[in-house]
Amino acid sequence: MTLTLFRTIAISSFLFCSFFTANAQLTDKKLDKILSKSKELKPVLSQKNKYEVQVIYTQTDRNAQNRPNFTTYNFNVDPKRYFYPASTIKLPAVLLSLEKLNKLNKLKINGLTKETPMSIGKAFEGHEPASADATSEDGNVSVAHYAKKILLVGDNDAFNRLYKFMGQEPFNKTLKSKGYRNLRIVHRLSIPYSREENSMTPEVWFGNQKAVKKVPSYTEPDRMEVAEASRVYTQEAQ
Repeated sequence: MTLTLFRTIAISSFLFCSFFTANAQLTDKKLDKILSKSKELKPVLSQKNKYEVQVIYTQTDRNAQNRPNFTTYNFNVDPKRYFYPASTIKLPAVLLSLEKLNKLNKLKINGLTKETPMSIGKAFEGHEPASADATSEDGNVSVAHYAKKILLVGDNDAFNRLYKFMGQEPFNKTLKSKGYRNLRIVHRLSIPYSREENSMTPEVWFGNQKAVKKVPSYTEPDRMEVAEASRVYTQEAQ
C-alpha cells in the first residue's frame, strides 16, 4: 500500500468535527454551501470561531474501471490548530498492527499469524488484562479479531488492545516514518488513564492459551512434569 493510498483511505468518507483556538485558514465553497443548508448545524456554524469547528470531508468516486478517486473538501481548517481524529485513528492501528506481524514473520517466528491467540498482561494497577473475548468464534483474542471489531463496529476496546500491541512510541514513530509528521497518538479511547499510564505497554504474548505438558530437562533436580502455555512470541512490557 503506497503512502498516498494510506493517507487517503485514512480520511476517506469521514466527516471530522473538533475544537480549536485560532482563526480559520481554509474553506472550500462547495462544502461551505452544503453545510449552510443544514438547519441543525446553522446555530453552530454561524458561530464557528466561538465553537472552534473544523471539518474535513473526503468524497470517494469511482471511474469505469472501479478505481477510486478521492476529493477532499475543508471547512474552517487551520493546520496550526489541533484536529481531533476521533475513530479514524482506528484504521492506522489495524494497518500498522498487521504490518508489525508481517515484520515479525520475516524474523521466522513460526506459528505467528493474525489469527494466533494473544494475551495482554496488566500494565499497572486498575488496568484490565485480556486473554479471552466472548465475541470471537473460539473465545480467543487475536489481531485479526480486533481488526474485525474495529472495521465492523468501530470498537474502542479493540483499538485500545492494538494500541498496546503497537506501543505508544512505536505507533507514533511508525506513522511519522510514513510521512505523518504533524500528529500525536497519546492515549487509549474512552478510558481516563493518566499521561504516564497511557505511555505504558504491558507484556503481550502469542501462542496456545491452553496449558500443555512439559517435561523439564534431565539436568534439572526436580523433573516432575508440569503444564504451561505454549508461547511462540513474547513482547516485553515497556
